[in-house]
Amino acid sequence: MKSKSSLILALFLFLALGSKSQGASEDVVIGKYHILNSETLGEDRKVAVHLPRGYEETKLDYPIVYLLYGDCLDTYFVELISILEGLNYRNLAPQMILVGVHNTDRYRDLLPLEKNGKYEGVENFHTFLTTELMPFINKQYRTADYNILIGPQAGSCFGMYALMNHPATFNAILIESGSFTPPMIRDYMTKKATTFFSDQNTLDHFLYVKLENQFTPSYEYTKSLIRLIESKQPKAFRLGFHLHDIAQNNLRSLPGEKGLCALFEGYSLAADYPVNCLK
Repeated sequence: MKSKSSLILALFLFLALGSKSQGASEDVVIGKYHILNSETLGEDRKVAVHLPRGYEETKLDYPIVYLLYGDCLDTYFVELISILEGLNYRNLAPQMILVGVHNTDRYRDLLPLEKNGKYEGVENFHTFLTTELMPFINKQYRTADYNILIGPQAGSCFGMYALMNHPATFNAILIESGSFTPPMIRDYMTKKATTFFSDQNTLDHFLYVKLENQFTPSYEYTKSLIRLIESKQPKAFRLGFHLHDIAQNNLRSLPGEKGLCALFEGYSLAADYPVNCLK
């Protein structure tokens, strides 16, 4: 796997620079693109990276937030930048590096089961994350050994799949319950969760679920899944969820702010405290 290119990701906003320079403009840079040639997926995959304020002036290591649907730059990506910066500014969470993973075939990569009942797509995507993308990010940037996944829409299915099949990959998973989860996947998740959580005595992990669309089978399935996890909750496992208003469109807000506040509940470190003290 190679990084083919690195491009500046910028929002082109016009800035007023004073009465003598009316009309002058500068780029407001919010991150950088990397294009990775994935041997596992057999295709190029683009990721967008946003670094926290002052990154270049520090020697700190930073937790990583991996955002699925990272190609939604003007919605999910910038929304999460605002959330991360705002939480740190209010001293509610440490600074973090944001990695937005772009989609090519989201249902192939993010849904646990394909129509033929196989797991190949989701497993290949997980392998890409753990053997290609994460090592690249860890080499390219100063990272702490603390990985957070945020999965909206179909990414919520991948988040649960990763938790139950590869629990060591992410320390925390925040998902937004999609408006439609196919019956085959609902059945798989319920059976898998029953076995997985029954077998876990201790699981040092955090899961946060944001619920929407009350009048759908997926909503009822998600509520039953949460009740199942609560009934079999392992020691050290932290579960949070939030009932939200009915979504009016397909592009729903992320589970970011409330979920991250719950994850870092009690956070009170000084702004310049080394972030690599986290577990």
